[in-house]
Amino acid sequence: MAIQIKPLAALLFVLAAPIALAQGKPSSITVVCDNNYPPYAFQTQDGRLQGIVPDLWEAWEAATGVSVRLVGMDWHNALEAIEQGKADVIDTIVKSEEREGWLDFTPAYTSFDVPIFFHRDIASISNFFDLRGYRVAAKSGDHCMDILRANGVKDIREYPSYETIVNAALHGDERVFCMDEPPVLYLLFKHDAVSEFKRSIVVYEASFYRAVRNGDRDMLALVNDGFKAVGPKVLNRIKSRWLGVTMDDALNVRVLWILVVIVGIIALVAANMATVAMYFRRRVRQRTAELDAKLTQLIESENRMRAIVRGLPDFMILLDRDCRMLELQTGNDRYRHRPMRAFRGKIIAEAPYGGPE
Repeated sequence: MAIQIKPLAALLFVLAAPIALAQGKPSSITVVCDNNYPPYAFQTQDGRLQGIVPDLWEAWEAATGVSVRLVGMDWHNALEAIEQGKADVIDTIVKSEEREGWLDFTPAYTSFDVPIFFHRDIASISNFFDLRGYRVAAKSGDHCMDILRANGVKDIREYPSYETIVNAALHGDERVFCMDEPPVLYLLFKHDAVSEFKRSIVVYEASFYRAVRNGDRDMLALVNDGFKAVGPKVLNRIKSRWLGVTMDDALNVRVLWILVVIVGIIALVAANMATVAMYFRRRVRQRTAELDAKLTQLIESENRMRAIVRGLPDFMILLDRDCRMLELQTGNDRYRHRPMRAFRGKIIAEAPYGGPE
């Protein structure tokens, strides 16, 4: 993609040639945009155009195979170029009722606020009425001038670019200005002067579009289809490269990942605990069944022993190693009434086998 920044006279000479489109898809197109709208489009010290817009059109060129000649210039010159047919497409344009009368627009691809900024020494500017005592600086051709005039603000000084407005404000020549928020923040941060100015009322909420001359449906379709072919992933990567990620967003992503890890650990522990609990429940059921079986066997064995004892005519004696009686069982009614203490610890000869005591 050939991105050119030239002096105005040379540029107008280049653009003066008519743009002839072949039948079907053209081999190349000319796109104009603002050359001083950081971080969307702005010049390096050597005059090279850089920013979001050049990167987007480079991706469009790769997706369509159509060569793009992107030319950055002062905004009012860009409007004149598209109006006079010296360009196929204009980028970084805001839709307005007047422009809709002679341009056809693509869908918006980014949105932002257009506020009033004023020096911190000014007490307050809270509405359009408060602006009537101040001169307001604005970029030539900017839509905010139409809204300011419609709300009774007549003292407006025009500047060719946003950078010239910020420079005038930094030098004390302007104390109130109306600018799109992205470039003013970029420029104020660049000059370490963010704390010098306050942000006040939002004049309007704007969106960036691309536009072609009214009725040029083939060019409009080519532009739209090209950016659809680029795809949202590439478009978002380009925007993130220049706009970055806020610390809040980065923190939110980090917190989200931490929460995901924590939830995963909790789920893993819960799953392991459930498995262990299931194992122990199964073991308890098995052991309970085994104990029930053994208890049943013991009861049956005891019942058999009692039945055997009841059938004995004499004694069944359990002796220790010294032949002293530990236990005596008999089914004979003659001896069952005697307590065990009458036999325990005695040898057989000492046992009271007689009648009741």
